[in-house]
Amino acid sequence: MCHAVMVSRKLVGGERAGGRIQSHIVTGDRVGASGPVGGPRPGPVNESQHEPRDVRAASSGLADARLLVALARGRSLSGAAAALGVTQQAASARLARLERALGVRIAARIPAGTRLLPEGVRLLRAATDLVAAAGRWTATTASLATGRREEARPDHVRIAASRTVVDFLLPGWLARARALGVDTADVGALPMNSRDVVRYTGDGVCELGFIETPRPRARELAGAEGLERAIVAWDELVLVVPPEHPWAHAGGVEPARLAATPLVLREEGSGTRETLERALPGGLAAPVMVLESSVAIRSAVIAGAGPAVLSVLVVERDIERGALVPVRILGRRLRRPITAVWRGRREALTELSRTLLAVAR
Repeated sequence: MCHAVMVSRKLVGGERAGGRIQSHIVTGDRVGASGPVGGPRPGPVNESQHEPRDVRAASSGLADARLLVALARGRSLSGAAAALGVTQQAASARLARLERALGVRIAARIPAGTRLLPEGVRLLRAATDLVAAAGRWTATTASLATGRREEARPDHVRIAASRTVVDFLLPGWLARARALGVDTADVGALPMNSRDVVRYTGDGVCELGFIETPRPRARELAGAEGLERAIVAWDELVLVVPPEHPWAHAGGVEPARLAATPLVLREEGSGTRETLERALPGGLAAPVMVLESSVAIRSAVIAGAGPAVLSVLVVERDIERGALVPVRILGRRLRRPITAVWRGRREALTELSRTLLAVAR
């Protein structure tokens, strides 16, 4: 899945886009000095009155989905409102309208913020899919609209990276590159799963990519596209459960028991899922749910949907505050490389890409 968001002058953090596309809609033409032929000059048009009902419903549904995803990411209603650029009162009102329309509560306030209830977790996968599809549409239209301008700007760099890298590692790498005097202002970042990173880099859409798959799989993916590769970092995965889960105080879980337990998983093609599948070669039980974002999975686990294996970068804050408990997988250590991929000689890359390869190590 490709959560694709193009950025100009700002890097994407999670699901918020730093760039915007302005669209201009012509609502009517004036014909002749006295107005259109055959009738009086039309007055101002209220477009919302003329939109089909299903269009208005789709727009409202996308706004609801964005609120739910932002709530899962921000851990609080105020954080979700800030992420969406609206007031907390507006976010609260939208949440209340959605709950009234559904006839169920989907979130509850807790001392640490706001927590999704089981009904909210059930909605989260569909919300994530909808927001991701909207992101792909925005990225595609943005690419078409700005493609020629970007071709004329040799300093523009497109980077494809897995979600963990975009959310937790790439911002720091860019800050270090900037501290070395490298211009980082004009970057396009495309967050997606590892399989799509390789495809986008191999197709030349992006100059540099970062994937988080096990070493043999990284070699296989990069080799299929004729890409160069280099390991730049390592990432630990951890099994997490909420404090009330039986495993929270069990001292560890056997690999066979973990494999037989329905988990909250990432989609196929995700480096997180591939790492877990390789560590448990006997296969995994049918998942309790599949979500296309590690942050969404984290929220589902906190809400009690089931255990999950995630990057420690995603859950370390939740572990520190006691919202999640790490569980040892007996006899297993889930560690994966962060691998950079690119086409052609390293010397032919832009200065920013070469610097990122250096500072990431």
